Formats: sequence, structure tokens, C-alpha cells
Amino acid sequence: MRHLVGLLALLCPVGLGAADLESIGIVGDSVSTGALTGKGFTATSGALVGHTVRGHLEMAAPFATPGNTPVYDAYADPAAFNIRRPIWPPTRLWMSHGEPPDVSRSTGSDRLRTMIIDTEQYSWGYLLGRKLGVLPRHIYLAARHGSGARNLQYQFAALQMRAPAMPAVLPGHQPELVLVMMNLYETCDFPAGLEQDPHYRRAFLDTYAQEFLGGFVTALEQIAPHPKGTAIVVLSPVNLLQTSRRDDLLDRRVRYEDAEVTCRDIRSGELRPLRWMGRDLFDMSNICRGVLGIPWHAGERLDAIESLAREMADIQRRVTLELAAHPPEGTRIAFIEETASIRFEAEDFVDDCWHPSLRGAEKIARTTHKALEEKGIMSTLTPPAAPPGRASRP
Repeated sequence: MRHLVGLLALLCPVGLGAADLESIGIVGDSVSTGALTGKGFTATSGALVGHTVRGHLEMAAPFATPGNTPVYDAYADPAAFNIRRPIWPPTRLWMSHGEPPDVSRSTGSDRLRTMIIDTEQYSWGYLLGRKLGVLPRHIYLAARHGSGARNLQYQFAALQMRAPAMPAVLPGHQPELVLVMMNLYETCDFPAGLEQDPHYRRAFLDTYAQEFLGGFVTALEQIAPHPKGTAIVVLSPVNLLQTSRRDDLLDRRVRYEDAEVTCRDIRSGELRPLRWMGRDLFDMSNICRGVLGIPWHAGERLDAIESLAREMADIQRRVTLELAAHPPEGTRIAFIEETASIRFEAEDFVDDCWHPSLRGAEKIARTTHKALEEKGIMSTLTPPAAPPGRASRP
């Protein structure tokens, strides 16, 4: 009987009211993919995978550790996010047609690395989609590691590509709700020592504004909205620089090799890189060198990069609001600022002291859900009519 009840719950998910959606798409970077959230990740040389990007070896959980298998009891409140066993994954989307190789990070090796280190069911977009009553397979995750403004149009294109695993959206259309969170990946490539150079900063910001506007406009020109309309909501980047500024976050203790260190130790730039067979292989600051390469005690440099991040976030806001004033037919565009004000706690980050943990993702999902409701965005989206006599599947 218990198994029958569980099967019925799986086949007939509980709806969440008039604002239920049939499909949702997520555009973004590694903050949106559930990166390193699985329990298998630790900063040890045994956790290195030989995949190189721009000359840097990147971190992943060991092949032998099923760290990215979601665990029901890991959720703080599974019922609040409509999480039920088995925890089915979202639909993961990759490179779109015509995407330049220098923009795409969806090579075969990158996909393998992503499969190892991402737990998509712990991502904020998955949690939000489930909270809104969307079936897991209709949550389309186009977000990819290392994505910036130049990736916008290609991730929208990926959402529109009609793969066999995307039955909820008619061919050639976007989901009903698309959420965009670009967490300023461009700052990771900011040259050390130029944070306070006014001329370089101005040129950097001008380039970013052009790329964000260009990517967004190109996406809007190429996409086709859902037959019932598509709402595109841009979320302000979350403040990851908290991890370099607040004592309670810097003093958090994590495992590093065979020792216990603090995030302050990692941010000091003095820890020896992870080693393998006598060679230095990975420096934790390589995750985002333009930011994490700045020691926690270099106050003026951190002030400068934090100011730069605020200006970039404001560019996102201004561009989004300008486009929202005259959206393409069948679309609605909105901007949510509340995500920028999220105050994270120590448990809200994984052990690299940078990426949000499951707790951090839950916080982002709750903040976004509340803002969607308060701005009335959900009230404009109508629920799909269920086909008669047909049960819903995950």
C-alpha cells in the first residue's frame, strides 16, 4: 500500500494554485547549476579532474564518489519546495546551434566535468520550479559554468531548441517563464592591480554594457515566446563578495587536503596549491581569479572590485528596464533587485567558500519566489489545461 501511495503521488503531483506553470527556463552561470553542492566535494588532490580551461586545472568531485546524487534529507524543508522521492533531475540543455567555440564551454570534457560536480536538484532554479509546481523534466537548465553576458543569446537559443526531452514547449518556442541570473563572471578575468585604474575600469564597463545589451537584444530578436506568452525575469546578481568581507564567513572552517583550514586561510593566498604526484596543480583562487585572487586583507582592492560589481549590476538593471518598456509581442520583461540584498550565512556556501550550497540555493529560491509574487509577475501567467485522462509524469 505504501508503494502504491508513493506511485500515485509521483504520477499526480499536487498543484500550487492558479499561478502554476507548465515550463520554466534558467539562464545563468555556475551559481545556477548546483555546482559543488553534493556531499562528495572536498578540496583534496584526490578530487582533481584533469580538465583545463585557459591554462588552469579545474576542481571536481572524485569519480568514485557519488557526491552529486541528491539526498532527500539534505533539504531543510522538502515540502516547501514540493520535493518528493525519487528526486528527478531537470532537463539539462547544452550548446545551441552556431555558438562560437570561444563562447561555448559545452565541449565533451566540460559536460563530463559538469556531470561530476553539479547537483542540479540542489540549484535555486530547480527549487523555484518545483515550488511553482513545474514537473522536473519541464525545468530547463540552460545555465553553464563560466558564462557571462556573451552567453545570453546562446542560452536563450538553447532553451528554444527542440530536443526530444522537451515536450512541454511547442517546437520553436520559449518556456512560459525564463529566469536570468548572470553573476558577473567577467570580473573573474579582471587583471590584478587594475581595480583602481579609472581608464581601464571605464573601458571594462563600456564593453560589459555593450555585451549585455547586445546579447539581450539579439536573444529577443531571435526567440519566439510561448503561445501563452513568456515572462523574462532578470535577477540582480547575488553578492558573492560577502565571502571576502565578513568575519563570520571568513572564519568558517573547511577541509583542505588533510587539514582543517578557514575560508580566511583560503582567501589569504598563502595556502599551498593542491598537489598531485609532487606537482602543484590547483590554486583555489583559480575558480575566479579576478576576485578570489585578491587577499581578504587588501581592503582598497576589494572596495574597488565591489564597486565595479555594483556598477555592472546596475548596467543589468538599466538595460532590462529599458527593454521592459517596449518588449517584443508576447513577452513581458521584469527585473528583480531583491536577490542582490540576500545576506548569506556560513552554511550557505560550499567548502570552496564561494559557490552557494543547497542552503544558499534555498535562500535564493525563496527570495525570488517572494519577489515574483509581490511584483505580480505570477498573476499574468495562466496554468495549462491538463489533457483529459492523462496522468502527469516527472
